[in-house]
Amino acid sequence: MQDERGEETIIGGLTRRILDELAMRDALAISSGLAHFRFRPADLVFVLDSLLVEFGVHVRLHTWFSAPVMEDGRISGVIVEDVSGRRMIRTRFVIDTTSDALVVQRAGFACREPAQVQPPTTCAVIEGLQQFARDYPQYPLERILFDPQYPEALPPGFIWGAALPGSSDLRMVAGTRVHGANCAHAEELTAAELEGRRQLRSMMDLLRHHFPGSRPPIPVITASHIGIRQTRHIHGLQRVHEQDLLSGHRFPDAIGCGTY
Repeated sequence: MQDERGEETIIGGLTRRILDELAMRDALAISSGLAHFRFRPADLVFVLDSLLVEFGVHVRLHTWFSAPVMEDGRISGVIVEDVSGRRMIRTRFVIDTTSDALVVQRAGFACREPAQVQPPTTCAVIEGLQQFARDYPQYPLERILFDPQYPEALPPGFIWGAALPGSSDLRMVAGTRVHGANCAHAEELTAAELEGRRQLRSMMDLLRHHFPGSRPPIPVITASHIGIRQTRHIHGLQRVHEQDLLSGHRFPDAIGCGTY
């Protein structure tokens, strides 16, 4: 939320409101000053639902974008699919939040796909990792999970995670890496989903087979969608460059504001 010195607030607004709502539900934990926030995912869903209702947002769940409606070279609406069938929604403007630039790409505007993309990750909530650390303090996960001496070892990468607030031993874990997968393509996305879950299963098998503690860690739930870091890029009217980020350049709108 703030700069590295904790002197200037960079992120606020809706993010601040969501954090406040989570805190009121005892679903938020703050660590490292104000640098890191841990929350319970289910409570985030509750909060987001309530905010949609509060602000009168006409939301359509279980609805998928299919194609843009083009008039005079601009997007005047979108074709969507939902459980009722196919329909058109007319709009004054469209914000492409597909993360793969699907709206922009299908409208015929310029995009590019890097030759190499950052690997996606399948996350999971796992129970028992804290107990594992107590049973085997000399075997940190960040070392053994990628150790090639174990047949179940994961591809090169690193593992990180966060304890869920209010739980005794539940932890969100991000340790899988599906290298070479461009999830802007359906076949590769499907293969990446399967491979990400296979790696999670291998992680559990490694701990169970080679470190038989009193109660091995168990997967509680896997993410509903693999976490995609990079696919298609839009050729916009303006690009944020490296020096813009390093110098903290401010634009007239909210573009380029971040602390990550």
